[in-house]
Amino acid sequence: MGKTTSHKAQSAMEYLMTYGWAILIIAIVLAALFSLGIFSSGSLIGTTCIANSGFLCSSPIAYGTTFTATIGEATGVPWTNVVLCFVPDGVSEPSSCSGYPSVAAGNIRSGAPKTYSFTILSSSSTTSGYIWAQYDEASYSGLMSELATVTMKGLKPSSATTSISSTSTSTKTTTSTSTTTLTTTSTTSTSTTTTILPSGVTDYANVVITNSQSTATPAPFQQEVQIPESDYSNYISYNGVSANFEFFASGGSVIPAWIESNSSGTLTVWLNLANGIPASNSITVYLGFAPKTTNLLSSSGTTGIGEAPQLSPSYAEYDDGASVFNFYSDFKGTSLNTNKWTSGTSNGGTITVNNGITLTYSSSSAGGAWIVGNQYFSQSSNVVFEALFNMYGTSNFGDTRGRMYWWEQGQTSIADGNGGAIAEILGEGDYGYYTSSSIGANIANIMLPYETILGTLPAPSSSSDYNVMSQQILASGTFIFNTLNYPSYSLIASKTVTGSTTNSFSPLIQASDDGSSGNTVTFNVQWVRVRAYPPSGVMPSVSLGSVIIG
Repeated sequence: MGKTTSHKAQSAMEYLMTYGWAILIIAIVLAALFSLGIFSSGSLIGTTCIANSGFLCSSPIAYGTTFTATIGEATGVPWTNVVLCFVPDGVSEPSSCSGYPSVAAGNIRSGAPKTYSFTILSSSSTTSGYIWAQYDEASYSGLMSELATVTMKGLKPSSATTSISSTSTSTKTTTSTSTTTLTTTSTTSTSTTTTILPSGVTDYANVVITNSQSTATPAPFQQEVQIPESDYSNYISYNGVSANFEFFASGGSVIPAWIESNSSGTLTVWLNLANGIPASNSITVYLGFAPKTTNLLSSSGTTGIGEAPQLSPSYAEYDDGASVFNFYSDFKGTSLNTNKWTSGTSNGGTITVNNGITLTYSSSSAGGAWIVGNQYFSQSSNVVFEALFNMYGTSNFGDTRGRMYWWEQGQTSIADGNGGAIAEILGEGDYGYYTSSSIGANIANIMLPYETILGTLPAPSSSSDYNVMSQQILASGTFIFNTLNYPSYSLIASKTVTGSTTNSFSPLIQASDDGSSGNTVTFNVQWVRVRAYPPSGVMPSVSLGSVIIG
């Protein structure tokens, strides 16, 4: 019996010793983990973010010096220029986020929360307070809303004052799924596209461009887009000195674009679509918005957006027309660009370039001044030559001869008013802006061959009042001579001639006279462009979508 009891006691001691050491080791490890805060009550649990009605806050995590939560709003209205801030418990209701730890959150779309990571430096392992948002909504700015009540447990204490910094985990790549019903030959398409935003762009709108014609547009193709600023008042900013928008393709590449005018709340913009638009089809590009304080104006043609020369604070500072149109000249500076133009004068003809160009004839001998483009276009090119001009400085007399037309290669252009068929197109003979009687100074009639008068130019108020656009269309089987009021684009006169020629043409501007009167003929031109002519003269339609918060 004694031996049996002895053996049992020995076994019990060995059992206690073996498992005792194991329990001791586990206790030491647990103590170490607790000292590191791994099992702190708020490290993974105990941290809360309770959203107020109409707002979103989920998946809160506090660990070390980082607080992460998914935050958003569900008011049904997008917020712009959003700033999120952390207001510690015990502080009175803030009137703004100024003076509080804050982070710029950009724009927040209703029902589309984003995840933010905050760095919290707190003197305690437990910090509580509130997440507030300062934002603009519709026509209101500087609004404040309390989004959520936050309790963060398990933070690593710090002697520093509580502060917050944040980086959003959202990227410049957003995915949108949409169903678009097009009016083009009853085509309906459903597509899922990934839209990559260019650098600096935070939000965007779909721009669906539809070619309803059975013929594809030329490539490249210059597409006119008109933006009603009131539809995007919360996002768009433009004043000639600064613009916060640009156009881009789904891959994020910027589309060269040129702002022509900003009139009565409508921005008229031209895009260079490198591949054109297929027949009876649509393409989608994007109108991107950066924060309103960002200036995307650029003359590069590869980034941002450009504008007509007269719109910039310094003439042509942001003019990228050469990247948008097939041929373009803004006559910037004080000398003629001889890479683009060939010029000539005779017997009283002068050419002056000074941020625009003036061609003048004033002599009692036959002569004048002319410029002709060095780039040629065939009739099958399907192009439009447009020039913004006036005739301020022209005398009131009965033999004004101002020519602005497609010059047929091979013809002689010597600024001689009686030199022959300088401007013959399709056998129709000379045409332009002439007078055969005294109708007043600074103007001329719109004249066809054989002194057929189509109308009269409106009188400008000064040499810088460019109030007329000459538009001349060279298309397969057709030549069209239009004169329009500017900037309204209302038609003053039009003439269409049918027929074909294999010759090539270039833009020409000429002020001349036969010298019988000794009076003055003046052309003042701001810019010249050549763009693609749309199929059958029908510009593809444009549908601008609602803003998508990036």
